[in-house]
Amino acid sequence: MHSGHRPVGRIKNPQRGLTGMLLFDGRRICQYLEGRRTDVVVMGGLIETDRRHTGFRVLHEGELAGSRLFSRWSMGYAPIQNADLDRLASCSGPAVVDELIRRLPSFYVAP
Repeated sequence: MHSGHRPVGRIKNPQRGLTGMLLFDGRRICQYLEGRRTDVVVMGGLIETDRRHTGFRVLHEGELAGSRLFSRWSMGYAPIQNADLDRLASCSGPAVVDELIRRLPSFYVAP
């Protein structure tokens, strides 16, 4: 991403009905996507097959327990510390979402 350019996800996600959050620790990205299952799966496939991404893995896939966490953002962004991202990456299943929700207040979020 070049400074001054809007991330592609913020442009295309609304067209796909997706919202979410992008966490970045300076070298790794953790992305939380929410929307219709088929749209999220398709987006995950696009991300996974993009040669710019390595080490892609899904930490959790499931239905939303309630309303969207990031309904106001096509793609929110928050810098995160390496150790915090390590903790998220070490979780699996619904615990990943629980850990993300627990950490939300500490994030600076740019919608």
